[in-house]
Amino acid sequence: MGQTSQGTPEPEATVAHPGPIQVAQAFLKSQGKAVDALVSGDPVSVTLDLRNDSAEEFVGHVSLVLRRPDGLELATFSTVLDGVPIRLKPGMNRVSVDMAQLFLTSGAYDVTVAIYDQNGRRLDEWPGVLPVRIQALRNSPGLLVLPHTWRMD
Repeated sequence: MGQTSQGTPEPEATVAHPGPIQVAQAFLKSQGKAVDALVSGDPVSVTLDLRNDSAEEFVGHVSLVLRRPDGLELATFSTVLDGVPIRLKPGMNRVSVDMAQLFLTSGAYDVTVAIYDQNGRRLDEWPGVLPVRIQALRNSPGLLVLPHTWRMD
């Protein structure tokens, strides 16, 4: 990012998305409600409202990549890898991925969305389209809060 002649930061350029599929909205749901933040270990659905601007049904794939702010990839959810193509009729469509529990340490994360054709060729990407805040009930180093118990035999 550069600076203007007044020394203030220039706004980042908006990335154009010329393809027929657009992310109209991305949001998190937990326990049936839209949420801005999650408690580590809660169930979560990542929901995408995708708009198909073409006159024909789109058959292809979508992926979600969960990352830390430094770019470290934590998890990928992909209909290509899972063998579940999506079908988007012209107009608005909703696609969700559900996780029974998401165990991450407290912090800020984001989700990148990508759209692929039937053969898995990436057509478009929306980096960091969905910010995710996690609050863990216990302080823990690392990335994950894995359920565990201690035993003494």
